[in-house]
Amino acid sequence: MILTIIRFYPSPDTAILTPTGPENSAFAREVVNWLTRGPLNVGKLGKKVGPFPIRWEVDQKRETANLLDSLKLGDDDNIDVDLSELNLSAKVRGVSALRESLNRKARLTGESRMKVGGLKAEAARILQRIRSQSNHSFRCIKAMTIHQAKNREFENVVILWPLELTGTAESSRRLLYNGVTRAKSRVLIIVHSPPDKKGQVKDRLASPPFSK
Repeated sequence: MILTIIRFYPSPDTAILTPTGPENSAFAREVVNWLTRGPLNVGKLGKKVGPFPIRWEVDQKRETANLLDSLKLGDDDNIDVDLSELNLSAKVRGVSALRESLNRKARLTGESRMKVGGLKAEAARILQRIRSQSNHSFRCIKAMTIHQAKNREFENVVILWPLELTGTAESSRRLLYNGVTRAKSRVLIIVHSPPDKKGQVKDRLASPPFSK
């Protein structure tokens, strides 16, 4: 079914959503990896399709925190920092762009110091620009958490519903609703139902959030 959505309704405006990120769901990771490895057999004819370009979106808050942590700025936003003493060599997304921005600012204004608060704002602005450019540059299927898809819509949506999900039935229903309503044209929900130690497969569609 997932190959049907991706193959017969090809669109860069397709998203794979999951309640938890790939680091917390082996199921979500394995499905996406399977689609990107390809080529994959389709039906009894043995016709092969794929691999499909899929890119996991990075959590914005985590990405910003990683960049700021690499700078070792501290918590006081009012402290002046000597730009020449900043650690701008870490292999973290955004570091090179931030270094170029600060060097350009120093050449144009002659300023060699900047408050911590200003540095944090500049780092966040640069990461936002990088994400915006990436979204326009990569013509591929997007993979992300349902939370990351908030206030966004996609032509096609595939929801991977993992076994690892915890929380109340009501919170699961809200998550599922939020995921389904991200789709403008079609949505496919794939529920992970692995066999237990006795080889029995539980019908997860008979329990929340799929039923009362």
